[in-house]
Amino acid sequence: MLSNPSQLVLRNESLFSGREVLLVGAPQDRLSQELGAETSVHWHWDWLAHQYVQQHGGRSHFGVEPPDGVFDVAIVFMPKAKSRLQYVLQQLTQILPAGHRAYLVGEKKEGTDSAGKWLATLGDGAQKIDRARHCILWEVTVQAQPVSRQDIATQKTLPIAGSGLSVAFWPGVFSEGRLDEGTALLLEHIPELPKGPVLDFACGSGVIASFLLKRQPALALTAVDCDAFALASTQATLQLNQQTGVVLPSDGFSALQGQRFSSIVTNPPFHEGFRTDMAMTSRFIRDMASHLVGGGELWLVANRFLPYAEALQETFATVQVAAENPRFVLYHARRG
Repeated sequence: MLSNPSQLVLRNESLFSGREVLLVGAPQDRLSQELGAETSVHWHWDWLAHQYVQQHGGRSHFGVEPPDGVFDVAIVFMPKAKSRLQYVLQQLTQILPAGHRAYLVGEKKEGTDSAGKWLATLGDGAQKIDRARHCILWEVTVQAQPVSRQDIATQKTLPIAGSGLSVAFWPGVFSEGRLDEGTALLLEHIPELPKGPVLDFACGSGVIASFLLKRQPALALTAVDCDAFALASTQATLQLNQQTGVVLPSDGFSALQGQRFSSIVTNPPFHEGFRTDMAMTSRFIRDMASHLVGGGELWLVANRFLPYAEALQETFATVQVAAENPRFVLYHARRG
């Protein structure tokens, strides 16, 4: 089944006929397979690990920079963060020659209706050429000069648990440019961790990983995330603070098969499904427990309304509320 934006692209397939196309941030669907033989989908540029693993039936590049090469056309699927969209469009000037065309597609609720100002990064004359299923397809002719590929992460010194910590934020990373309230609660109340390997799950900008290493430099720390921009942020944050750790792309726990940790610390991403799908929540918690050694501990902060407490109690030997405020709860659970 195709997403609504993919359906809009498919019904305009004639625009790409005979061209080598780069799909940028495309959803998990069958668009590559549905595009006809006359359209050569040369590469996918993905920054989410689950998209990269699927590979869309074609060649797939995972990272914060586009694949090497020159393409006839790029089709960009609207990312959630406007800062990431701006960065992606700037990078496309590296691989789209002047006079070639780029397309942007997305749902109106994502802000696609007013995307013309962002497309000015590539060239003048951006126009809406089709709309359907609450989606819009934009077209722009590339005129901008190539920009240098540079690390455009913003650096901030955040006040964390009584001290400052240098943090790097690549575009679109969670809580970009600030310390979110849930992570602040976790860092204010988490004690020193026992000896043994530590996992920062869904590491984001690397705030948690760097804080733990600043307090306990000898920790053997692994950080995982599904987002290439988050991984780049974590790596940059560790470098800023002269710290070392293993930073891995992972779709959930896919990169951690057979690994177990003494401690897992996480501010996991919020998913709408967690509100009602207890089966999904329970699987997530069981995965956490299966990657802990006997007696290992989990520190998890989450919005109060999410149903973690019940799932934790079903899986772990002991579960305690270590701290809370009107919006968030910090759970401390220990495996039997």
